[in-house]
Amino acid sequence: MGALIVSVPFSAGYASQPSTLQLAVATFVVLSAGVMSSLWGERFLEAISKALDSTSV
Repeated sequence: MGALIVSVPFSAGYASQPSTLQLAVATFVVLSAGVMSSLWGERFLEAISKALDSTSV
């Protein structure tokens, strides 16, 4: 789930060459999503899915 969230700006063409800070934030998002999904399981994944469904991307 975290990788999907991080990949959206890159696939939309908004990012050029990622900086070290952008890579650090992306790594943090991926790891945080992994930890939260292991703690809260399906409830967390459903909440993220609903949040992504409400966006225009």
